[in-house]
Amino acid sequence: FFGEAMRVLRPAGRLVSADIIPTAPVDGIRTSGAQRASWGLIARKFDIPRANAYGREAYADKLGAAGFAEIEVRSICDAVYAPLHLSLRADPAPIRRLHPLVRPVLHAALLMYPGRVYAGLDYVLARAFKPAGAREL
Repeated sequence: FFGEAMRVLRPAGRLVSADIIPTAPVDGIRTSGAQRASWGLIARKFDIPRANAYGREAYADKLGAAGFAEIEVRSICDAVYAPLHLSLRADPAPIRRLHPLVRPVLHAALLMYPGRVYAGLDYVLARAFKPAGAREL
């Protein structure tokens, strides 16, 4: 994706993306069961290949490898997941629109601490620029 974005952007063009990626291990320790479970559910649901499961640093590295400059990859997970969780806990109406087999799982998850439910998920905003001197299509 990053390579194709670099190809089609005009020189000095900007790429902005919002992405769900796995969290990095904490203090170099392998991921916890909660991290593996939450990422595993999302990866299966959205058919995310293993090759696309990398953290913030690798995300920025891949943008750089594609030729982008002025790269910023910022986590906004604290502003997304806990508020979503609390909102669904306060008003679970959106859950009623989901498949009946999924509803009990989500209702059970809403009883848990948000930090545990979303332990394996980071939500990032990334911004990068195609260098001004780069070739156009």
